[in-house]
Amino acid sequence: IELPPLRPSLHGAGHEREYLCNLPSGPFLSNAGYHAWTDGSVRTSCKHAGAGVWFRTDDWLPAIAPISRSIGGEPVIIRGEMGAIILALRALPEDRAATIYTDSLSTLWIVRRWLRRDFGFCLDEEGHADLVLELVKELHRRRGVQTDLVWVPAHAGEPGNEVADVRA
Repeated sequence: IELPPLRPSLHGAGHEREYLCNLPSGPFLSNAGYHAWTDGSVRTSCKHAGAGVWFRTDDWLPAIAPISRSIGGEPVIIRGEMGAIILALRALPEDRAATIYTDSLSTLWIVRRWLRRDFGFCLDEEGHADLVLELVKELHRRRGVQTDLVWVPAHAGEPGNEVADVRA
């Protein structure tokens, strides 16, 4: 019987840094400022989407209290994902750089289309224009400071994403 390779332990001197640097978010973890991991959720029994955010500073200290909120409107995952990024942007200080991690390629795609001024999908009936406009407004509010949006894979051992998933 062949066993799958073991992930490096998160316990013990030196292993934490090696483990974190090898994650998809690894190249961004040295960014200055705040780090926020976001995630959205929808439970089959719920009538709303949920959003979760977990924060750290560039020196890995807790920065801002974690956020767990419900997001109004249709209970679809994209509303939870966009809502979580909006909550993170609102909570972050306006004068500090920030890196926001999300496992939602759809949200990043929508933001990219907006930045390219390709508005068709973003503002149609199914594009959740209320959240798209709020997200763009929050990004615009931070236009004077570095704000990176970074994709991380879902449920792949990214500690920040796993905490945000629980919060959502």
